[in-house]
Amino acid sequence: MTDEIKNIIDKFELGYVFTVTDFPMTAENPKTVRKILNHFVATGYLRKLSKGRFYKLQISRFGELPPDTYQIVKDLIQKDGKLIGYITGYSAFNDFALTTQFSAILEIGMRKEKKAIVRGIYRIRFIQQENTITKENILDTTPDNKVPARTQNRLNVMRKLRTPLRFSRERTVSGALQITLAVSDSVKSTN
Repeated sequence: MTDEIKNIIDKFELGYVFTVTDFPMTAENPKTVRKILNHFVATGYLRKLSKGRFYKLQISRFGELPPDTYQIVKDLIQKDGKLIGYITGYSAFNDFALTTQFSAILEIGMRKEKKAIVRGIYRIRFIQQENTITKENILDTTPDNKVPARTQNRLNVMRKLRTPLRFSRERTVSGALQITLAVSDSVKSTN
């Protein structure tokens, strides 16, 4: 069974967060699968994000990389394929390469109020949002819609920020970013 589990894990992308339930043999032997995964953590093959959540280790020339923000919270922002929350705060701005600050606090906008939780080194805070959460009225930071940090340009960022936003916090921040980018561009053009 160890080889079967290792073969499945080898097919996952680096940084992909998974649980015991992602393995078909869990239905028959959940304790055995859990023990094997914990053994992989002890040997350094996997890392444990939090209780029951594991990921494949990704190493860069600067050292170990944590999983992508979306991977850490994907189960909290989607339920049965439906969007129930969205990543906001420094994490969202970092995903769009608008800031280089990394925060140990991840913020998720949701309709319902929830208590903060901890996953690995991250504290996840939930911000109650009164409006209905849909892909049309949020800055979408899911992997398919991210602006790649290396290839993005200011026009793409401005286009994303001009999207009609119905959330006052994001609207305020996007306005401030538009002003900052416009001032920055006008200063460069006068030099």
